[in-house]
Amino acid sequence: MQTHTQTIYTYTIDEHPDKDACFNWIRENWHDLYSWGDENSDSLKAFCDHFGVSLKDWEVSLCGHSYADIDATEWNTENSGTELSGVRLWKYLQNNGYLTIANKWHPKYSERGPVVSLLDGNCPFTGMCYDEVLLDPIREFMAHPVAGVTMQDLVNDAAAAWVKSYIADWEYAYSDEGLLDMCQANEYQFTESGAFYT
Repeated sequence: MQTHTQTIYTYTIDEHPDKDACFNWIRENWHDLYSWGDENSDSLKAFCDHFGVSLKDWEVSLCGHSYADIDATEWNTENSGTELSGVRLWKYLQNNGYLTIANKWHPKYSERGPVVSLLDGNCPFTGMCYDEVLLDPIREFMAHPVAGVTMQDLVNDAAAAWVKSYIADWEYAYSDEGLLDMCQANEYQFTESGAFYT
């Protein structure tokens, strides 16, 4: 019996002589690089719950049509039967608790946290940045109410922004820059051929 030893040289992504070989190996062998889908949908659901609108359906795909269908029919009229829009909607949002939330996601609060402003930029629904993407149209409207804008308009804008952000985030995960960030953060090692070394 003979024993042979083989020296295997490994490199971090920054040291590797051929980063593209590493990126190609990752793309061919790791197929679920985007891991924030649940957080994205949690933010969307929490947004809909907070504003009392219905999430009818949604789908995000890199290969097909992406959408989020939110129905704000309940917001179209109030008791008088007139449409809430513009400054009237602005006042209604301010006076009926829609711009504050009991902060429940923060780990130091076991049950209910303090009531915080929804528009302070602190990711109030889930603690993830996707909360802010959904709130941006509300924030803009509250800063500058536009005549004729209804709650349906606001949730349509929020849904469109959420879909656009989701797709951009997903595409980034598969881009060279996204792969580089992932490899650096995890200090992955690669063989000379570009294969991941375990």
